[in-house]
Amino acid sequence: MLTLTFGAFTPQVKQAIELFTASTLQAAKLGEITLEGGGVSEGLAELRQRIEGMVAIGQMRGKSEIISQAVAWGFSERDAENAIRSLVGAEQFEESRQGRRLKRVA
Repeated sequence: MLTLTFGAFTPQVKQAIELFTASTLQAAKLGEITLEGGGVSEGLAELRQRIEGMVAIGQMRGKSEIISQAVAWGFSERDAENAIRSLVGAEQFEESRQGRRLKRVA
């Protein structure tokens, strides 16, 4: 059991690392994150390219519009969310209006 104390001791640090590792691996399995060195899957790379192709540099689009188009192309909503997160993380898109709008910046 983890407790809040002024200092951390070896058992608590080990337990925290184990919890972090388990949660990170679980998130990767669910497609919520990509582990370093894991690369981008072929499907995700294709979807990223399609999204880039539908939004010109400097243009802003609704996130729901992009997700709907991705679903029309045959991708899942989760794939679309992952592709958008990846593009934002790569600083090719910026989010605005609490993530409801996306602007292509590169």
